[in-house]
Amino acid sequence: MMSILIMVSGNPAALSIGLEVAYVSIFLLFIVYWKLRNVSLKLNKLHLAFLTSIVFVIFIQYIVFGDMVVKSALGFLVRLLIAVLAARVIRNFHMVFANVMVWIAALGVGIHSLHLLGVDIVALLSPIQVPLDTDIRDSFGIHTVIPGVEHRNCGMFWEPGAFAGYIVVSLFLIVVGERSKSSWWKVLILLLADITTLSTTGYVVGFVVFLYWVYLILGNQQNLYRYTIFPLVLIGGLWGGWYAFQTLPFLQEKIQDRVDSTSAKAEGSEINRFGNFVYDLSFIAKRPIFGWGTTPYTKLEEDPYAVEAAEGQGNGLSGFYVKFGVVIGSMYFYLVFRSLAYLIPRKSERLLGIAVMAMALFGEQFLNYPLFLAFAFAYGVGGYKKRRRRRKRKALLASS
Repeated sequence: MMSILIMVSGNPAALSIGLEVAYVSIFLLFIVYWKLRNVSLKLNKLHLAFLTSIVFVIFIQYIVFGDMVVKSALGFLVRLLIAVLAARVIRNFHMVFANVMVWIAALGVGIHSLHLLGVDIVALLSPIQVPLDTDIRDSFGIHTVIPGVEHRNCGMFWEPGAFAGYIVVSLFLIVVGERSKSSWWKVLILLLADITTLSTTGYVVGFVVFLYWVYLILGNQQNLYRYTIFPLVLIGGLWGGWYAFQTLPFLQEKIQDRVDSTSAKAEGSEINRFGNFVYDLSFIAKRPIFGWGTTPYTKLEEDPYAVEAAEGQGNGLSGFYVKFGVVIGSMYFYLVFRSLAYLIPRKSERLLGIAVMAMALFGEQFLNYPLFLAFAFAYGVGGYKKRRRRRKRKALLASS
C-alpha cells in the first residue's frame, strides 16, 4: 500500500488516467484495505482540530470566492482523506516509507546508470511507455525521462527535484530511525540516487543529513573513533561539501542567480523557488488567516498572471500557507513534529526533521499529494511517551 501511495504522490504514469479517477480509486482502495485490516481510525483532538479547521477555512473561501474554489477544494479533501487512511492503516508509517524509498532509489539509480553507459533509455523502455497529455516528459511507470535533461535522474517522479525531495526525507528517517552502522547500504543507495538528481535542494539537505549520520555512528561514541576517525571524516566531508558548493553550477552559482533575479524583480523570477517565496509572501500578507484556496484563479484580481505563475515550479512551503493561511500551515508542521515523537525521542532531531521537510517543500509542491499530508497523521500524538511509559513499567516489574 505504501508503494501505491508513493506512486499517486508524483508518478506521472499513475496519474495519467486523470486526477479525479486516480484519487477516487485510491481512496476506495484504502477504504477496502482499512476494512480488511480492521484497524481503528480513531483520531486525537489535535488531528480533529486540524481537519475541522481545514473544512472551516474552505467554507470561508467558498463564501468569499464562490463556486470557483469548489472543484479544487473537493480534490484536496479527497487527497486529505487518503492521507488519513494511509497514515492509520500502514503500521510504522515513517519507516515503511523510508525503506520503500530505498528500493525505489535503487531502481532509479540502476536505470539511470544504463543511460550514463550510453543506453537509450527511452527506446529500451518504450514497450511500457504510458501516454501522457504532455510532451514535457516521457513516463514509463518505473521511470520518468525529461527530454533535454536526460542527465538528471527523475526516478519515477515528475522531475529530478521531486525525486530528491523524497530521497532526503527518507534518508533522514533511515538515519534517525535506525541509528545503525548496518544501515550503511541504505544510506549509500539514497545518497547515490540523490547525487544523480543534480538537485540543489537534494545536495544541500542530503549533505547535512549525511554529516549527521556520520556523527551518530562515529562522533557520538565513547571510544577511539570519536577522537580519531570522526574528526578526519568530518573535516574531509566539510571540505568536500564546500568545494562542491563552490564549483558545481547548480549550487552556489544557481542559488546566487536566483537570489539576484529575485532581488532585481526580473521577468519570470516569480517562478523560481526564491522568487516564488517572495511572490507568495505578498499574498499571505493580504489573507493570512483564511488563505486563497487551492485554485490560482482566486488571485486573478490581484495578479492577472497568477495562473501562469502557478504553472511554474512553485514553492510548496509558502504555497501551502497561501492556500490555507498561517494557522493551518503551522498546525500541519506542529502535527508532523508531534507524530515524529513516536520514532524520535529527541526534540532537536525532530526539529531537524521539520527542517528537512521544509527544505524539500521549498523546492517542490509535495503537499499537493497525499504522502506528505499523511505525515501529520502518522501514529498518534504522544506515541513515544506511551511507549516509554510501557518500558518503564516493564523495567520496574523486572527489577521487583
